Amino acid sequence: INTNDIFTLQDIQFEPGTTTLLPSSEKTLKELTSYLMRYPNVQIELSVHLDNSIESNASKKLSQDRADVIRNYLIHGGVNSNNIIATGQGSALPIDSNE
Repeated sequence: INTNDIFTLQDIQFEPGTTTLLPSSEKTLKELTSYLMRYPNVQIELSVHLDNSIESNASKKLSQDRADVIRNYLIHGGVNSNNIIATGQGSALPIDSNE
């Protein structure tokens, strides 16, 4: 892994329109926590993106809240909070088409 590498974690999913993680997200979150615990100097930015099915202001807030949920999961797993930045991108920067 190199500085500024970007990884897309497709397996972290939420109940539609909420900040409730789906149980299927657990494996990926545990693996990410384990990795970050093995490499305590690694800093990450969590960037959560949504599709355009929600109004722009609401999607920005929901994506930020979801990023915070993931960040809190990692912190509760023992990851240093100073090593995690959480940002919600809303639907402004989609990573895929919802068509």
